[in-house]
Amino acid sequence: MLLYPNPTITMKYNKIFIAVCLLLSLPIVAVAQEEETDDLGTQEVTVVRSYNPSLKSVFKIRTNPEIDDSLVQKKIKVDYTFEPVPVVSTFIPNKASPLKLQRRESSFHHNSYVMGGIGNQSSLQFNFSTMVPLDRMQSIGLEFFHNKLGSIDKTLLNSDQKRTSFDLLHQYKQNNMRVDSDLRFDRQGHNFFGLYDDLDWVNISSFRPDVIDSSQNLNYLSIRSRWQWYDGLFDKVNFNTHITTDSFDSSEHIVKINTQMRIPFFNQYLELTPHVELVNTKFVRGYYDEEALSYSKGMGRLELQFLNVGKKLKLRLGAQGVYPFGDAEESDPTFFVYPKAEISYKSGNGKLVPFLNYHGGYDLNSFTSFSLENPYVAPTLAIKATEVNHYGDLGFNAYPGSGLSLRFNVHFSQSDNFPLFKRLPYDDNNQDLAIPLE
Repeated sequence: MLLYPNPTITMKYNKIFIAVCLLLSLPIVAVAQEEETDDLGTQEVTVVRSYNPSLKSVFKIRTNPEIDDSLVQKKIKVDYTFEPVPVVSTFIPNKASPLKLQRRESSFHHNSYVMGGIGNQSSLQFNFSTMVPLDRMQSIGLEFFHNKLGSIDKTLLNSDQKRTSFDLLHQYKQNNMRVDSDLRFDRQGHNFFGLYDDLDWVNISSFRPDVIDSSQNLNYLSIRSRWQWYDGLFDKVNFNTHITTDSFDSSEHIVKINTQMRIPFFNQYLELTPHVELVNTKFVRGYYDEEALSYSKGMGRLELQFLNVGKKLKLRLGAQGVYPFGDAEESDPTFFVYPKAEISYKSGNGKLVPFLNYHGGYDLNSFTSFSLENPYVAPTLAIKATEVNHYGDLGFNAYPGSGLSLRFNVHFSQSDNFPLFKRLPYDDNNQDLAIPLE
């Protein structure tokens, strides 16, 4: 009988053998896989996107910064060392006492003043002016003036005089402009006097000093405004209007408007100045008749001049054209042209300045301008304009020093219808005066 091994035991040895073979083969497979992995290529992928910062990424200061206070912090003590250096000097200091500095007294400047005075002949004068700033750009002011003069001795009629003026001012200033405006009221009271000494007024029946009112009151109301620009085409604009009345129901209205434009021209300037003036006058009656006397007149003026203002030479060369219009005794109005020249030259030291001024003009005379110059003007005459054909000055200004200045010049002028005041020769309405027969 044949003996065979136990199959279970045999299968057990087979499994063990297979397991041992598998364990021995694992390193070989791992090595093979590692070699295959090393053969794979390497690729790099870069992802690019825009950066959008957010408030979370902002660096924030967690604590408040501390700054050293110079007022509280102690000063650091600094020690200086000096090294003596021998020098040779022949300077001998003067052993004089040091000067004592004297403190200057502070001076106060006010743009307000009050003045007055009393004199003989019952004369009295009082003047007051003040200017108050409202803010950095505006100011208002007030001016008051009163003057009185008593009667003249040995006159049959009252001869005292008085004048009162009241002015309101306003000022506005900026860096590039300035405006000055004022409202002015002026009242003058005068008395006509000056009777002929060669007549016996007591024996004249028409002369009754008790019922004669010799007073004349003149009232002036004016509004003026002056505008000035420092940079720009327009340099100045002026507006004036006047209203004048008196005790004889006379009235006169005057309006003046002019502007000045400065145009750059080859590093110099051209000045263009247009001007318009209107005068409307009304009198109750004329001197030679009982009819009312009224007239209106005006003029338009345009002035063009070349301006050169240097350190030594100052030059103005130009001309003006005038066209009068309105009621006038002339049949046909004429267009006038007048030259204008102003030349001055300053020498090296500036002590001698020769000059030449020459111009012409056309002036509209008025009852207002005449009465301000002579309050006894009769409001009964037709007033003509003055034609200034020539008006010139030639000379020099001298400045020898110490605030002294001298002026030497020769003058020449020639005008048509130049105003002269003269006393009326007679009273046409007085029938009591005898007329001598020739």
